[in-house]
Amino acid sequence: MKRLSEKAFNFSLRYALTEIFLITCGILIAFSIENWNENRKIEKIKLQTLHDISEGLQKDLEDIEVTMNGGYANRIKSYKIVLDVLNSKKVYADSLDRYFLALVGSSLLISNTSPYETLKSRGLAIIDDTQLRNKVATYYDTRLEWLLELEKDHLQHHVTFIRPKIYQYYIFSFDDKIIKSLDIEKMKKDEAYKGSLFLASQNEKTIYDEYKVLKKYAEEIIEEVNKMN
Repeated sequence: MKRLSEKAFNFSLRYALTEIFLITCGILIAFSIENWNENRKIEKIKLQTLHDISEGLQKDLEDIEVTMNGGYANRIKSYKIVLDVLNSKKVYADSLDRYFLALVGSSLLISNTSPYETLKSRGLAIIDDTQLRNKVATYYDTRLEWLLELEKDHLQHHVTFIRPKIYQYYIFSFDDKIIKSLDIEKMKKDEAYKGSLFLASQNEKTIYDEYKVLKKYAEEIIEEVNKMN
């Protein structure tokens, strides 16, 4: 009778231990599946966010290219030609009108920052690649903000000092084409005007260089994001 009781006890103990083991395994498997699903969800959100950022940067690159080469590069050339004329004994010619006209223009980058704002709301840490995360943050929080601040200050100088003088020395048609230039010799003697033009030309060069840096960051981020897909 004693042996039967011991056998029954040992059987019950093994059964109980087996039950505990199976339950524990079940719980661990459930946790693993839940964590796996959560990690998949996070990875999906990360890839979608980076995809949106990449698309936004592609649009930025298009605007950067047009603004750099169609805006700043053209004006930098125009400032150089205009200053060369005003600082020399060269005779004014109608062919120079387009270079003076170019000085009226200005440029501002329109960047699509919505994907980055979405990323910040989800947490930058969602990008587990530290180097890529730093590049994205640097692009938007440092390089882009600095460029936009430079453009804002430059535009203020342009509106305050450059345009009034240009409109003072030129008569414009309704489509903003110069129809008559006034007293080139007086322009040559206007040192304040020439000083403002020189400062503006240096600002344009500085901003142009900042565009090149921003472009490089955008291209590198897009390349890294593409490698993930």
